[in-house]
Amino acid sequence: MTLKSIGNPHRPQVRTEPSQAQTIRSPTTAPAAPANQVQVSRFDKPAAQQGARLSQAADGTSPVRSFQQRAVEARAATTSTQVDGGKAVKDFLSRLNSGDDNIAIFDSFGPGTTHGDNVEHVVDENSEYSDDDIRTVGVGSSSPPAGASLDERIEHRASSFLDSTSDAMQGVLDNPDDITVINQSQSISPVRIADEMWSDVRNDPEAKAELAQELGLEEGASDTEILQALVDHVDGVFENSPEIAASKKRYDKLSGELEDAGILHVVTAGNTGDFLDTLDGMGVEYDGDFANSVLFNEHTIVVAASTGGKRDQIADFSTPSDFVTVAIDGTDIEVAGGNTANGTSFAAPQVTALIAEMRRINPELTNDEIRDLLAKAATDTSATAQEEGHGILDPDKALTLARLSLLKDLPVMRAV
Repeated sequence: MTLKSIGNPHRPQVRTEPSQAQTIRSPTTAPAAPANQVQVSRFDKPAAQQGARLSQAADGTSPVRSFQQRAVEARAATTSTQVDGGKAVKDFLSRLNSGDDNIAIFDSFGPGTTHGDNVEHVVDENSEYSDDDIRTVGVGSSSPPAGASLDERIEHRASSFLDSTSDAMQGVLDNPDDITVINQSQSISPVRIADEMWSDVRNDPEAKAELAQELGLEEGASDTEILQALVDHVDGVFENSPEIAASKKRYDKLSGELEDAGILHVVTAGNTGDFLDTLDGMGVEYDGDFANSVLFNEHTIVVAASTGGKRDQIADFSTPSDFVTVAIDGTDIEVAGGNTANGTSFAAPQVTALIAEMRRINPELTNDEIRDLLAKAATDTSATAQEEGHGILDPDKALTLARLSLLKDLPVMRAV
């Protein structure tokens, strides 16, 4: 597999950018919980009730605990070390107060159940935070003007998405409250746009011929010729567009300001792995940065998707990149309404929830310390670094490391 963002088959007047064309399935045996009933997370069920995948993760014996339960256990374990009358230890323990930490989610929101609602559900189910603690911000691309050329459509799609993201980032910087982590399960990249354009025409000979003509190809061009021309053209627009460059410059500046403010930005690797495999199989060539989302930079935490049942396997749909930080299970994830879904869109919010819980345990963890703990909690497997980053993330280990990080400032108690 070489480099591997996702196409959204629906194109509303204002486009939103989920990191994938979702695969969502309704439960076949158990109805969704009523609105006034707390839904049970897949992490809250005993291992025996979760099927082979999660039973293996729990070694078939211990229940798989939610991040909330783990954080409570972390506090209880630390509290048990308190020495009566020891002011220094009491001061140390006071850092465990949960405070008013919040999470922000940049995504598509609106009537009905949206991609953003599904992402929010994953964050909610895997952290102590409720909907009231999570700020949701609508982000997406706007539609290009009528009659726009191929170049203008590509340019507008990327730049309007970056501008929408930058506006949301500025909003957080202007009114941060106690936000320490942002989840954005969205992406725009050259490969995603090429994937979407090809998906629109591949089964429509007339539309395919129109695209070939726009690309300057002669009548009767083969699929391979059309795809190669499309890849080259989309990549060229991304590399040479002054509009995209200006939007990217503003985004990167605000990303740095978020970093300076101690706010982490978690994004998805994307879900174009299968399309990249198609390009490889057809002999279509592309540059090494062709699959990189416009959101990727030195500050973002980029999450790939693994398959829960095979801990050393990255999901075929997950997009590889040199920017990938870690991978976590992105298959059969519970989303809104008791449904399940696959995608990096639902892997990233698990890492976002985990970061929030790590900072709940130790509010003084810096961004770099969080990155270091995530790397240490990841297991390097047979997958490439482009596919898994530091490896497949173990949430239990990350929470343990966050708890242990409290000990670095614990005063040495000497006998008198």
